[in-house]
Amino acid sequence: MKRLELYLYLFLTAAVWIIPTYLQYILGYSGQFAAKAIALPFLAWIVLSAYYLVRWILKRVHSHSAATKHT
Repeated sequence: MKRLELYLYLFLTAAVWIIPTYLQYILGYSGQFAAKAIALPFLAWIVLSAYYLVRWILKRVHSHSAATKHT
């Protein structure tokens, strides 16, 4: 499951950064159209980034507190 989450996150990250560039420069769409096309995936990317950051911090705090209990 972790590998699937990683691949989905990487795909979403690539989509958030590649799609607006593609729409603006290759297809010649305006920046406003590109922003509307990417708004929802960008919001999902922000939420997932925050989720992974909180999960990583909690894991670090837990491992640090477990290490201090054993010493």
